Amino acid sequence: CHLMCWRVPSKIWEGLPDPDTCKDDAKFEAALSSMNEVLLCGFNQLSAEHKSIFIAHVKDKNNWANVTRRKPLKVDDTVEANSSKAKTNTAKASTETATPSETENQENIPEFVNSTSAAADTETKAKP
Repeated sequence: CHLMCWRVPSKIWEGLPDPDTCKDDAKFEAALSSMNEVLLCGFNQLSAEHKSIFIAHVKDKNNWANVTRRKPLKVDDTVEANSSKAKTNTAKASTETATPSETENQENIPEFVNSTSAAADTETKAKP
């Protein structure tokens, strides 16, 4: 079992009772069960023995990971990010709706297709 290698993420320990004031394992089990399939998968499938080992691990604050919070974006960064997304979306929309000219179509066709078409045209013109 690698439980000792696992740090309890803040999203999980924030949903637990305070282990300094609450000693009732049933409350911890209820809190962990409510997180099952949302933040924590498989807790309800553990045996009673494994649940008690798991609960003892999450109750120990030494196993808790630090709270990590993302830095909020500056207003300028948000405006720049939104404007670059808008430019990208506008460019995509204009290329999707634009109809290329016949010459552009010819340029986008692989060389072997163009040469085959040219040869077929020559043969058709050569036959009386």
